[in-house]
Amino acid sequence: MRILLSLAAVLAAPAVAQDEGHCAITAFGAIADDGADDSAALQRALDECAPQVRVPPGRFDVGHIRLPSGADLHLAGGARLVASLNLADYPPLPAIGGHRAWIYGEGVENVSISGLGTFDGQAAPVYRMMDELIARDRNDPRADQRVRFGILLNRCRNARIRDVSVIDTQMYLVNIRQCNDVVLDGITLTAPADSHNTYGL
Repeated sequence: MRILLSLAAVLAAPAVAQDEGHCAITAFGAIADDGADDSAALQRALDECAPQVRVPPGRFDVGHIRLPSGADLHLAGGARLVASLNLADYPPLPAIGGHRAWIYGEGVENVSISGLGTFDGQAAPVYRMMDELIARDRNDPRADQRVRFGILLNRCRNARIRDVSVIDTQMYLVNIRQCNDVVLDGITLTAPADSHNTYGL
């Protein structure tokens, strides 16, 4: 399944404030293509550096990430954020019924996700595990223990997601819930045709 989205505005949306300042996650300890967990480096960059946090080209492996208000997460062309396959890296979130999310903004304002890079949910091994469990026992509860949301904005205001690609998340690729003033522009969502209940938007 391949979906190309270019949506004007869900509601009338003022621009997310930005200036020329930015910082790279490599300044906070992330190293491209080393296979290490870069979650702490990315989270610290988002919490401490404004307005723009830049992910440079290369692969960076991360688990659950919280977007703070005012964050502008920018993936350069060739940048790839790859989701951890360890379910323990994604805490259950009470605000969304105990489900898990990868890139998550709760009650945030003035947030942006942009750039020509890719969010890779790396879901194929999870699908294989689910198939094996279901083959043995269709009622095995472990077959549905996965990260429900790829990118989730919940109860947010003034948000923009622009130009990025989101591929192969374990369930929802992008989910916008109870938000106002949201713009989605030029994003690409891709999931395998045989994936388990993978929803684009």
